[in-house]
Amino acid sequence: MRNTTYYVTINVKDKKGEIRRIKCGSKDEINKRLTQLHLKGIISYTFTLMKNGIRYKDFNLEDSLMKFIKYLPLIKEEN
Repeated sequence: MRNTTYYVTINVKDKKGEIRRIKCGSKDEINKRLTQLHLKGIISYTFTLMKNGIRYKDFNLEDSLMKFIKYLPLIKEEN
């Protein structure tokens, strides 16, 4: 039986308009990265939920944050 691993990338546009992807392997890391972004004044980003290394779902902060939150328990904590 294959172990299903979920992780999240936070997608942020830099000043040049290019997308920078920040990989997060745990809920704590998501929280830490979002705190860092907010401290820099960056509040516009999207989330991509990856499943076994493949893009699974994309979430926009405004309209689908509640949908994203239900996936948080699925993210495997890194040791």
